Amino acid sequence: MRYILLFTLSIVLFSSCLSGSNSCIGLSGRSTADGDGSRSAAGADDRLTVKEMLSAGPSATVPTSEEKKLYDLVIAYRKQKGLPSIPWSKSLSFVARIHVRDLAFHDWKEPCNAHSWSSDGPWTGGCYTPDHKAAKVMWDKPRELTLYKGSGYEIARGAWYAKGYLGAADSLEGWKSSPGHHAVIINDGVWKKTEWKAIGTGIYRNFACIWFGTEEDPEQ
Repeated sequence: MRYILLFTLSIVLFSSCLSGSNSCIGLSGRSTADGDGSRSAAGADDRLTVKEMLSAGPSATVPTSEEKKLYDLVIAYRKQKGLPSIPWSKSLSFVARIHVRDLAFHDWKEPCNAHSWSSDGPWTGGCYTPDHKAAKVMWDKPRELTLYKGSGYEIARGAWYAKGYLGAADSLEGWKSSPGHHAVIINDGVWKKTEWKAIGTGIYRNFACIWFGTEEDPEQ
């Protein structure tokens, strides 16, 4: 199966992003959804719906085997680079798991990219475009959905019209081959002085994402 990177990372000057500036640079993209009702092999709780997850809340978040594997692979890769571990975050994983489901059932067209959110839930929906005018659609999600007070920074990967399942290893290899995504994972470039204090992973059907944060998670 040929997977295509969703060019969804905002490569930002960190101080600008924290201040809500739109002076960030990035790449545009779009996401499409496989709506055939197929299930992945990620584990039983992968069958949870957004409604069920919202009802249970962030404190009930448990990663699937593939989501846990993605976290472990990222941390192991960072350690190979001499970088510290990042604590797993219930709150950011909650956001990540909801977002991959939201992406799976909404076919975003250009210029919207996969930082976009639908209006089908208790969050602020919006089309995230390359000009970053709607950047708060991404940054504010942890605060909208959880007790996490910091901004969220997301990298995402998916496939267009692909059947089946996107796994942890494939996702990480894809991000490693993309300079922008790779820089976020290993704190390189404009992220060099950034200290990640929380990380969350989400995988559903043919979408995967990682959310990073600079604040500790109160749910831990």
